[in-house]
Amino acid sequence: MLLAPLKLQIPSWQPEPSEPTDKEHTCEIWWDSADGPRLLDTFYVGVPPPAVPQFYEREIAMSDLRDGSRVAHLYYNVRSEGGQSFSDPKVTITIDLERPMLLRPNDTLAFQVPPAPVLDDQYRLDHQPTVFELPTYNIGAPGDRVEIYLSNSPLPPNTPADGESPVDFGTVPRTVTLDSDAFRRLNGGPAYVFFRIFDATGNYSDLSAGLPFVMGGGLPAPSIRPPAYDDQLIKRDDARAGVFVRIDYPGWSATAGHQVIVYWDGRPTAVQAVTRMPLEVEIPWLVLRGNNSVLAAQTVQVSYEVMGLNPSPTMSAPLAVNIDLTIAGQDHLNAPALLNSTLAPVEVEGSTGTNLLVDKDRGNPIRVRVRLFATPQPGDVLHLFWNSQGPVATYTVKAGDAAGTWVNFPDVPATVLDGVALTAHMLHYITSNGVNEQRSPVTTLNTKFLPLPAPVIQHTLTNGYLTCRSQTKPVNGVEWSMLVDGVRWFIAANTNVRVDDIVKFKWQGFNENNWGTRNQNVVFEQSLTWEAAHAVAGATVVMNAFDAALHPLRQFKSATGSYEVWRGGVKVGESSPAYVRIDLTYSTGCYCTPRGVVCS
Repeated sequence: MLLAPLKLQIPSWQPEPSEPTDKEHTCEIWWDSADGPRLLDTFYVGVPPPAVPQFYEREIAMSDLRDGSRVAHLYYNVRSEGGQSFSDPKVTITIDLERPMLLRPNDTLAFQVPPAPVLDDQYRLDHQPTVFELPTYNIGAPGDRVEIYLSNSPLPPNTPADGESPVDFGTVPRTVTLDSDAFRRLNGGPAYVFFRIFDATGNYSDLSAGLPFVMGGGLPAPSIRPPAYDDQLIKRDDARAGVFVRIDYPGWSATAGHQVIVYWDGRPTAVQAVTRMPLEVEIPWLVLRGNNSVLAAQTVQVSYEVMGLNPSPTMSAPLAVNIDLTIAGQDHLNAPALLNSTLAPVEVEGSTGTNLLVDKDRGNPIRVRVRLFATPQPGDVLHLFWNSQGPVATYTVKAGDAAGTWVNFPDVPATVLDGVALTAHMLHYITSNGVNEQRSPVTTLNTKFLPLPAPVIQHTLTNGYLTCRSQTKPVNGVEWSMLVDGVRWFIAANTNVRVDDIVKFKWQGFNENNWGTRNQNVVFEQSLTWEAAHAVAGATVVMNAFDAALHPLRQFKSATGSYEVWRGGVKVGESSPAYVRIDLTYSTGCYCTPRGVVCS
């Protein structure tokens, strides 16, 4: 009640302003309480229009409601030219902000008749319902009730209550009751009773400490085979790995001929012979899921029934299992398989058609869209994967998104298109509701990006080798030394390179003379801005780092020269590599350098 302002209806009064000359009436809403009268709200009523309603809808603000517990007498008055009138009778409301609290926080319930030595079937029959004595708490009043929780663990349970009872104030001490059949879900052995007190207004106490007792009789509850249940929640990934119920009970032998049925939320598995102990029974998908048209997270009871152990089939204690098989999107016949062929595949919009990108598309935003799956919920997520890498982009379902409408993956990075060969890219997406995932069919994206021409080395080569004798044409009438001035590379003009593009040249050294393995320490990079003159005549790049980039390759090594084109921070093209071998040695073992011949 105190999560929102308290709504009021003030009935219209007579006479109300009706003539143009009538002055407006003032209505004030008050309450009288222990701390005196308080004005809660004021509103004014003038000559229609609007039409006079049957009731004026008003409210008491949260700040007033939460100002403290009180009994308040609510009324209103109306002031007009004719004087002032008050509502009668007053309406009394009680605001209760005090939550129940045990006077001694470690107090527990107490069995009115303690089970000794154990709580068994006979005790349940003799004490239906089971009566508990309730410890004293701060504020007891008619309408108080208690929720009772049972567990085999001394830790407070995080499960729904096993029962509830009104507090009986006619007994000393006060008592509450529990249907004794609730104990049937417990395993034999140590067990505990917890409780929580609720008052009539919804305030509630902390969960109590546990009352220990011993549960007897019956077959022990099953368990879920680890590691599938290591997160305390059965999900679809567990179902794909296989959900197994583990059974272990006394009295089995290899010659006993026992048979067992497992019940999952009341749905039976096929009868299975008990051939070993412990026995693991796999739960088929149809038993695990059931035939619910709408899935929801729930806690189900899992038990088993043994035939042949006793004259009549013997049922085990149940195990409470948390399960959530909900998904983002429609279900499919091959569930729980991750691939859902009913999900729409993505589409990539190119300049020349769908699922095809060409050179003209380089540098432009990559537009990936998909038709939204059935019953989308705000917060559902679609993760886009590109060649199995990712997610490279994510779309989150928003309020108002409808099934079958197009949605676009935002900010797909241009780096997914790195590489220039004719190729096919594989795209898919994963839907997630935060618990379970589904995978869409794959979309094949064809890319036809033609490589830019390789740069051309501007020196003479001997059998493909750059040597001490490699010659270069004079530059601006001045002799050029490959060793002193650097290795010159020419990048030809190309219509796919635009003015103001950034051209990044790279010299990469290799450890052999056949470009086998890259030498990560022998790299030279240089960038230039493509100018209008370059668009006509091309550009020259000089690799002028002899000691770092040429000297390590002097004896029968190799290198490549290549370049990338970047536009607006996005790579839009790259060249084929140019290949060159290097041998700067003489038959004597000496080699040439910018500083002359070195023999060492």
